[in-house]
Amino acid sequence: MSEKLLNIIEKFLTYKISTHDFVDKYQKLWKIERDSHILQKDNALLSECLSSVFCAVDIYEPENTREKYEFDEAALKEEVARLVDKLSTQES
Repeated sequence: MSEKLLNIIEKFLTYKISTHDFVDKYQKLWKIERDSHILQKDNALLSECLSSVFCAVDIYEPENTREKYEFDEAALKEEVARLVDKLSTQES
């Protein structure tokens, strides 16, 4: 299981790491786990959640010049929390 990715998400949602650090660490680790086939070992629900978080991170734009479809810091945190809540609900 992708414990390290979940740990990074938890730190972000509990304000233990900055948005900048979350985005940087999550993107790097997700790509490493993808390329080393670690993500393939996760169950389908977790894999979908982690991939969706990666997509949300990918459309995060910290600058005010962001496009309408891009997330600011608050929207990114809200989306990541929604995805984790969805995972928790589906696993119950």
